[in-house]
Amino acid sequence: MRNVPLRMSALAAAVMLLMTACSDGDGGSEGEQAASVNGETITVQQVQDRYQAMTQGSQLSQQVYDNPAMQDQLKAQILSQLIQVQLLRQGADELGVEVGDAEIDQQRYRIEQRLSGQGTSLQDEMERQGMSEEDLRQELEALALQDAVAADLASGDDITDEEVRSYFEENTAQFHTAQVRLLTTGSEEDAQQALQRLQDGDDFATVSEELGSGRSTTEAQELTKASLEQSTPELASAVFEEAEVGGFAGPVQAQQQWYVVEVQQRTEPELSEVEGQIREQLSNQQQSTQLDQWLTEQAQQADITVAERYGTWDPYTRKVTPDTAPQGSGSAGSGSGSGGSGSGSGGSGSGSGGSGSGSGGSGSGQ
Repeated sequence: MRNVPLRMSALAAAVMLLMTACSDGDGGSEGEQAASVNGETITVQQVQDRYQAMTQGSQLSQQVYDNPAMQDQLKAQILSQLIQVQLLRQGADELGVEVGDAEIDQQRYRIEQRLSGQGTSLQDEMERQGMSEEDLRQELEALALQDAVAADLASGDDITDEEVRSYFEENTAQFHTAQVRLLTTGSEEDAQQALQRLQDGDDFATVSEELGSGRSTTEAQELTKASLEQSTPELASAVFEEAEVGGFAGPVQAQQQWYVVEVQQRTEPELSEVEGQIREQLSNQQQSTQLDQWLTEQAQQADITVAERYGTWDPYTRKVTPDTAPQGSGSAGSGSGSGGSGSGSGGSGSGSGGSGSGSGGSGSGQ
């Protein structure tokens, strides 16, 4: 599966916890039992290790500090995710699904590429989260296993031409892109002066240095119409409607700044040019749904017990619910890690987008 983000459902966050949490093939680590999944143990120490990794030195530590109810909520979410990891592994064994070095290396390559595009590296993320190479390999193996199980479960139903056409018509902005440079100023007067100088032929980098702020970009960047419409609709209008290709638009006021936009290239493909990409995305979404349904069936059929200190296990939502309710605003389930998930474009899902080498802490079964 090349287009991972569309398949990163709530299960993805659970799979990514494997780096510190998944027990060995002998049925679990020694120690006090937090949960049992068909006779395989998840220990209290595993939950505690992951809890400390998520909260140490992060904003999450401030949210849960001196708030026992929120601490219980976070630990219950962690345990929910660990249970789902065990269900995935056990179900894969029943299906006879295995992964090898090639599949694991492919997952590593995807994450490296994604993090590189975000201006960081896999090594930096590993150091930030205290991950060893062995931890990373376990996580990559689980992600590869998720892909392999989803492929094995695939119904094989063809994506129809009508489904492709409908998706394209409803998500046209996702495929419209532009190569742009943005010059940002703190006042309309400076932006107007910058626009005039650029139209007169002055060098973009020079004008940006003299009149622009730190948010200016002298190198062209690719933006999608969909992302701009969501974040800064004023810029979306300037880039995709007002500016001519090779020309400038502005001043545009957005997010307490004034912008001058240079559009170097704009692409608005026809359906035939992106049909293959759409079919792959829809196929991935279909497999994601099948995988989620399968995991719920695994949970309902499994013999799962949870220590009372963590709460009650619900196989239909695949969640452990603590007896105490968190106080205050905010969710204790926010992941401490970051990192991209999936390698395809237009991805959605809780991995949302999530996710890559960093471990997400969002609640499972959502």
